[in-house]
Amino acid sequence: MVRIAITFVFALMVSATAWAGNWNSSSSTQAILQTQNPIAALSGFGLNSMALWSGASRTSPDFEADFLKHYKSLETFGVKHIVLVSCADWVINLRCKKPWQTMNGVIQSSKLILDNTNLHVVIQLKAYKQEKVNGKNISDLNMALEKNDAAAVAFADSWKAIAQKLRSYPPHRLSFNLLNEPEFEIPKPNRSKRDRWLSVAKKTAETIRSVSPDRTIIIEGIGKSLFANRNKNGGQKYSSPDELLKPIELENIIYAFHNYEPEEFLQQAKYRYGSYGREYSNKHSKMVFSDAQRAIKWANKHKVPVMLTETGCIGYLDGKEGPKSNDDCGKFAADIQKHYIENGVGVTWWALEKEKTIYDRTCEKDCWMPSKLTPNKAIFQGFKLKVN
Repeated sequence: MVRIAITFVFALMVSATAWAGNWNSSSSTQAILQTQNPIAALSGFGLNSMALWSGASRTSPDFEADFLKHYKSLETFGVKHIVLVSCADWVINLRCKKPWQTMNGVIQSSKLILDNTNLHVVIQLKAYKQEKVNGKNISDLNMALEKNDAAAVAFADSWKAIAQKLRSYPPHRLSFNLLNEPEFEIPKPNRSKRDRWLSVAKKTAETIRSVSPDRTIIIEGIGKSLFANRNKNGGQKYSSPDELLKPIELENIIYAFHNYEPEEFLQQAKYRYGSYGREYSNKHSKMVFSDAQRAIKWANKHKVPVMLTETGCIGYLDGKEGPKSNDDCGKFAADIQKHYIENGVGVTWWALEKEKTIYDRTCEKDCWMPSKLTPNKAIFQGFKLKVN
């Protein structure tokens, strides 16, 4: 009798364990993006290029061969899209740092990549000139868009001019991201600031559509679209991503967020987080999962496609910067691949160049590009890219 009882209890334990295992593996509580991105290339892995924005840029479209060498190999790696993050201070009559960082430079660079590769190109305008206000970096262009209707009109007209010059390129090759990291955050983001930006964005999108009716447009949220920022106690800074971004009443729009959490892992440099040398932990992995679910649930609630248009990891540089080992950024990349890309959310890594490059770091943080463009195997494996 005792033997029968023990056998019965053991059978129950095995059954319970099997049931629990099946329930966990079914991922019944995991959200998957329901509304797919309209452009296939924007559902995969892409890279931001700072060549048309950074003051440290060494990559001019006037030297075609040198310019293209940075982009031609990307599609052989399996990169799906390249984002030309472009200084747009010229919208309000300010000069950017480099002579090719103009509207004409944006158009010229886009054509070079479109005509010489199969990469999907995203043009994205971004402010450059900025100053500290209440401890935050606030740009002249963002402030003008928030406060000045004439600047908002000039912004829309600039996009219309870009759209006209590139109207011959089909939607599956080219799309537009209106503004990198809209700020509208002094003293802090609020509904009226969000709605002001969404009004500017909608009018700009309508202006683009008057030229290119089928062009896919990407819109980021205010507060630099950092939907998952944490407070000092580790809690979410915003109760909902709605505080930063809500859909506008137009079709063929992708909504986009940025995320540099967990900051203590991703920003490991003395000039950023203040220290370095930490490994990628289970705590960090759980944060990536929960943030991905937050973005996907927001998108599913609104029935819109979504992207993560900026995330990245300061790469390992022995004794100088980055995580504990060169494998740690790869572990983070694998989680981004698993929880975003494999659930329908396209991702754009910051960046092709500098300290968050996809290549092995061989020089200090002010290095524009490593002299040898050796793929960082850990990051490549994480994103399932090909190493030639």
